[in-house]
Amino acid sequence: MALTDDRPLILVVLAGGGWYRETLRLLEAFDPQAVRVAYAYAMYRHDACGHLPTPLPGERCPIHYLGRTQGRPWRHLVNLLWLGRGFVEAYRLLRRLRPQAVLALGSVVAVPLFAAAKLLGVRCIFVETVTRVRRLSRTGRLLHRLRLTDRLYVQWPGLVSAYPGSRFVGAVL
Repeated sequence: MALTDDRPLILVVLAGGGWYRETLRLLEAFDPQAVRVAYAYAMYRHDACGHLPTPLPGERCPIHYLGRTQGRPWRHLVNLLWLGRGFVEAYRLLRRLRPQAVLALGSVVAVPLFAAAKLLGVRCIFVETVTRVRRLSRTGRLLHRLRLTDRLYVQWPGLVSAYPGSRFVGAVL
């Protein structure tokens, strides 16, 4: 008989750069005896994010890169197509993993993951990056406007009044 691991599973979005450093700081607060972690990352040309070191072991799951969120107007059509593909991948991933929550910091990969998670009743937690002082990122604004987050954390107290429902509990870094 196989033993089951009844610790809650959290699906964490991995992204490079400053988002990665902030995500690592969040993960350091997790108790590996209390939770399990899996990672979703944007796959683009190479799997650089898929090879990033993490403090907690966990399965790594690629989701296709959604494209630049800025640029020429024709890019919006392409982004919608990629968003559709990302949503299907996210939905399949969430159905397979069955996490209790999805945690994302800054990355646009959160959009299809959170949309699929909402359909499946999975909690969605978004932490806006510390670099967003005056307003949320495009990803943060979209998730807030579409009400795709169960919790939206900001790292500057001034953002709480601008985005109802957001919470400030301090900075990650």
